[in-house]
Amino acid sequence: MAATRQSDAHASLAEEALTPTASANPSEPTGPKVQEPYKLSRTRFVLIFLSIMLMVFLFALDQLIVVTAIPKITTQFHSLTQISWISNGFFLTLLAFNLAFAQWTMIFPAKHACLFAITIFEIGSLLCGVAPNMTILILGRAIAGIGGSGIFNSALMLITEMTTMAERARLMGFFGVVFAVASVTGPLIGGAVTDHASWRWCFYINLPIGGFACALIVILVPTRAPYGRADTYKGYGWHMLHQLLACDWVGIAIILGWGCVSILVMQEGGVTKNWKNASIIVMFILIPILPAVFIAWEFYMGPNAMMPIRVFKRPVVICAAVISCCIQAPFVSLAQYLAEGYQALYHTSATRAGILLLPMIIVNVAVLITAGRILARFGRPWPLMLTGPAIICIGSGLLYSVKATDSKSYPMGYSAFLGFGCGLVLQNVIILAQYEFRNEPQYVTLGTGAITFCGFIGRLYGIGIGGSVFENMIPVNITKYAPTLSPEITTQVRDNALAVWTSVPDDLRPAVLEAYTKTLGAVYLIGVPWAAIALIAALFLGNIKMDMRLSHGRAPPADVEAPAEGAKHAANAEPLMIPSEGAVAEAQAIEMEQLEVDKEKGKGKQE
Repeated sequence: MAATRQSDAHASLAEEALTPTASANPSEPTGPKVQEPYKLSRTRFVLIFLSIMLMVFLFALDQLIVVTAIPKITTQFHSLTQISWISNGFFLTLLAFNLAFAQWTMIFPAKHACLFAITIFEIGSLLCGVAPNMTILILGRAIAGIGGSGIFNSALMLITEMTTMAERARLMGFFGVVFAVASVTGPLIGGAVTDHASWRWCFYINLPIGGFACALIVILVPTRAPYGRADTYKGYGWHMLHQLLACDWVGIAIILGWGCVSILVMQEGGVTKNWKNASIIVMFILIPILPAVFIAWEFYMGPNAMMPIRVFKRPVVICAAVISCCIQAPFVSLAQYLAEGYQALYHTSATRAGILLLPMIIVNVAVLITAGRILARFGRPWPLMLTGPAIICIGSGLLYSVKATDSKSYPMGYSAFLGFGCGLVLQNVIILAQYEFRNEPQYVTLGTGAITFCGFIGRLYGIGIGGSVFENMIPVNITKYAPTLSPEITTQVRDNALAVWTSVPDDLRPAVLEAYTKTLGAVYLIGVPWAAIALIAALFLGNIKMDMRLSHGRAPPADVEAPAEGAKHAANAEPLMIPSEGAVAEAQAIEMEQLEVDKEKGKGKQE
């Protein structure tokens, strides 16, 4: 009877996870199953892929659609001092919960994690739309950020479950395409609905799009075991509550604290508070201390950590994480200040500035798709990783050289270098991490989450450092080139690009434009050290050869660290994310008993 029950349990488990291909080498050690991609019709595959892209577009659009609505929001709520938290509230929780969702997608199926994330995102968007004051609006943005982190992570895992490595390399470029399209359409849509309806529709528009994406996911996407846990996933039960309680909640709090102090330093340092202010100094001290505390805590948490240290024991993952951070930083920062420059230097509207970004976006989209195909064809990421940062350095240097008297065709052409360099790298770093753990599928989710986490750090610091440089240097340069301009107008120029044309006297405008050009040049030049660090990391990557034709099979068992002694909060919980050798052995024992039962049935039929 016991054997029969175990046989039934194994059969039930097999129904939830697709059966893997056996290892080509019988002498290889067995381990967690590497799940085969979905067996889908071409039409269904395309529909699922489009629904995932719609979901990612929703997430990407929300980051930029609110930009053109901010002036009217601050006017209605009379809260100019809280303006930065409309964006920072979103990015803060996006950063903090990115790794948490990577951990949760190893407890729950990616489909269910995706639906949960969209629901949280929709709740945050609805709260923003009905917000009666700035506090509720910022709270809604923070909730939307939590959902956004889950949308991005679960989208990556759904693509991973649907595709082989070679297919994934070709398709990952479309993530960048969606972000590029959203970066152009976001401000345009935001400006249109703000001018012709209400700024609240910048958030209400998420509701029907998210609802439609949810419906497609529910109908089209099969439910399967979390990636890499086909052997150990038991379905829904009380054990999941123990796993959730054992999650790295303290780690989330540490990242939230680190994100807050980082934002406040870059936002207030030299602008609202002197750099020698005690609070600024304390926050500067905390910026390196909190990551050290986080790393120590991850060691303490052992297998229950949301960023297991084992993930970063691979040099390839470290290099990919550094490259991801240092490429995302200049891309988002320079794109934002290019739009500012078009408005200030050439007196264009926000809509027109978005159109002038098209050369950079179009080149970026084309290169993203092409780079993915090159990697899938040749399996050599090193040339792409070296060339991308080098081209970004060239593009940043050329943008720094732009003069106030140059036509807009100069920054438009130079920005194409930025789009080209970033396109070679942006999505391929994720493929690098996934390929590194091709034989340890239980780490694929965490490896992917680590790369995206570092990319979000780059976005946060890219925008923050760029903003700090701009806000600190614009008054200095105006004082240098237009010393007779009043402090009130200087503040207006710092806060609003169009103030150069609406508030500055005609006789002082050429001098102010010169000051603005020098300030933007300093911001553009920041792209050089970011890209240089990425280039150095790429040098350490080495000329590895990725076999994109690898079939799925069994991976060797993971050498998992035991939980740190004294981890009382997790003492009664199951090993959270990564299957232990005992769990793998238990699954194998069930398989052996299943085979014996089948043999006995066969003998019975022969008799």
